[in-house]
Amino acid sequence: MRPLPEVIAGILELHGAVVEKVGADGLDVIASPELVRLLGVPEYHRLSFVGGNEGKNSLYASYDSDYFRSLEHLFNDRGRRAAVALLHPTVRPERIAETLADRIPLTNATFRLERIEELTISYFLIYFHFVALSDDRHDGMFSVLVNPLNFSTALLEYVLEDLVEKIRPAAVVEEISAAEMMKILKISHMAATGMVRDRLTDFIRSAERRLNRDVKRVYEYYETLKEEIRRRFQKKMPQGKEVSSPPESANREEMEALRTRQEAIDAERQWKVQDLIAKYALRIKIDPLCVIQIQTAVPVFFITIKRRLSSRPFTVTYNPLLKRVDALPCESCFHPSGAYTICDDKLHIVCNRCIGANSTSRKFLCPVCGANRGAKDKV
Repeated sequence: MRPLPEVIAGILELHGAVVEKVGADGLDVIASPELVRLLGVPEYHRLSFVGGNEGKNSLYASYDSDYFRSLEHLFNDRGRRAAVALLHPTVRPERIAETLADRIPLTNATFRLERIEELTISYFLIYFHFVALSDDRHDGMFSVLVNPLNFSTALLEYVLEDLVEKIRPAAVVEEISAAEMMKILKISHMAATGMVRDRLTDFIRSAERRLNRDVKRVYEYYETLKEEIRRRFQKKMPQGKEVSSPPESANREEMEALRTRQEAIDAERQWKVQDLIAKYALRIKIDPLCVIQIQTAVPVFFITIKRRLSSRPFTVTYNPLLKRVDALPCESCFHPSGAYTICDDKLHIVCNRCIGANSTSRKFLCPVCGANRGAKDKV
C-alpha cells in the first residue's frame, strides 16, 4: 500500500499543483487556482502528516484532518464504487472437494457434499478507515472482502497491487439492489469491528498498562493522605483505646472533622479513578470509504450441514483472490475465527468467540437465535 503523503501528492499533482517532498513526513505545495477554491487553502502551504507539527504555513493532513476530508471535493462521487472482472486461474474442484472436510471445521456437526457447480458471482471489497481513541490515538485503513453468496468475510491488506494484473473492466455489471448493498455493508462493518480490535491488540494492552499504572499511583497518593489522617486520629485517642471507639472526653468536633476529611478523600479517590477509566476508555470509529465489485467465476460446493436429526443446505466457495476455500461465516459477528459450532435450534453457524460470550454451565446459547427472539419481542 502506498504511503499517504505519496497518495496525496499524486492527487494534488493531478489537479495542477506543484508538490515537493520535505523531510520524512512533509510536502511543500503550490496549489492551482482550482485547489485554492475547492480546498480553501493558501496558494503556498506545507503539509504535515504528524500531529503537532503545524506552523503558520503548515497544515495537518493525516487521515483525521480537515485537509484530508476536504479532498473529497476533488472527486464528488467518483471512486466510491467500481466494478471489475477477475481473470481466475484454472482449478480442479474435485481435488478441492477431497480436502473439504479439513477446510470446514465443525466441532459438533457433520456435512455432506451434494454437488459442485461453477457460477459467476461478485465479491465486494470494501475499504474502511478507522480511528481508535484512548489517551492516545491510532488510525489507519484496511479492507474487508465479502462473499454475498454465503456472507463469508476476510481481512485483506495490500490486495490491490496483486489484483492489477488480474483484473479488467467488467463488460456487464451485475445489478444489486440498495437493500442487498446495505446488508453487505452492514455485515462488512460487523466483521470490521472485530478485525480492528484484533489489529489493535498491542494498542489496547499498552493503554491498559498505562491505566493500571496511573490507578496505582492514585491509590498510593490517597492512601498516603489517609494514613496521615489515621495518625492524627490516633493522637487524639488515649493509650489503649481503639480508633473506632473514641472516649466521651475526646474533642468530638475535631474527630468528626477528621472523619469527614477521610470520607472526602475516599470520594475524591473514587472520582479520580473513574476519570482515569474514562480517559483510557477505547472509542473506535469505522467508516467505509469505497467498494470494489469483483466479478469472477468460482467453483461452488453445495453441502448439507447435519446436526442430530436436523439439516440445513449451505454453499461453500473456492476464492480465487485468496486461492483457498472461503472461511465459514460466523452468523453472529461475521468475523472469521477458527472452529465453528452449529446451534441446535436453527443450525446457525457460530464461532468459538461468540459461543464463549453466550455459554452457560449447561449449554451454549445461540446469539443469533437470541437476537432474533429479541427482535420479535420488540415487534
